[in-house]
Amino acid sequence: EKDAQLIGIIINFKFLLGFVFYGISFLLWIYILSRYRVNVAYPISVSLFFTMTALGSYFFLDEPFGIYKIIGFLFCLIGIILIVKA
Repeated sequence: EKDAQLIGIIINFKFLLGFVFYGISFLLWIYILSRYRVNVAYPISVSLFFTMTALGSYFFLDEPFGIYKIIGFLFCLIGIILIVKA
């Protein structure tokens, strides 16, 4: 019975989609690190990954999306602009 539950989780579409996106994000991270300094790449990547995760959870998982997330996105955007300008 536990094996059947595990197989059910593994073949779940949302699980597989998350696994694929995790692999894509890993490859993207390796690419970013090969082109930019870590002290610039890391804060920008974290901000963008945070934003993309929140947007993805809103569109694909029907999670709430409110004004505080929008304000958080704006702070991330301001931070990215400041890091790039530095």
